[in-house]
Amino acid sequence: VLEQVEAKDEGLFAGYMMKPLRPRYVAQALIRCLSIAYDTAQLFQQPSESVDLSDQTILIVDDNQTNRDVISQQLGATGAILHMATNGVEAVQIFQEQMPDFVLMDISMPVMCGLEAASRIRRWESEMEAEPAIIFALSANVLEDHKKACLQAGMDELIGKPVRRSVVQAHCATALGM
Repeated sequence: VLEQVEAKDEGLFAGYMMKPLRPRYVAQALIRCLSIAYDTAQLFQQPSESVDLSDQTILIVDDNQTNRDVISQQLGATGAILHMATNGVEAVQIFQEQMPDFVLMDISMPVMCGLEAASRIRRWESEMEAEPAIIFALSANVLEDHKKACLQAGMDELIGKPVRRSVVQAHCATALGM
């Protein structure tokens, strides 16, 4: 994928890449350009085993369709039953109907943010005397004060975006005592 530039370019570029760019190819190009000896296969190695969540229900809440698709793909091999919501209002409604074991909730969403939705879910659980679900906040902002706001809203943990399969599965496994 990294092509040699013709001699007429007088050495201005070490190479070029064809679109669409893929992470593996970008890493290979950078490694080649910087003359680093590294096995790029290690950069993109996927965990060989998935956590067994076959008896668990997970609500994925994100206003971005691509994010929902990525997270559902990452959890697909776990066997969990997945439900989707696009904002906090939908999340609260689906939560009350389905009572999932886990909620993966984006913080910044239209209609109702994830913090308010988590707060309402916790209030509803208390009123219903229901077993509290595990709510993971999803956000690119992982600063300590943002994490505190998530915990104050009733969320159990903050997972940084971009979400990685191994991280999501590890958090679920830890919450289940696996």
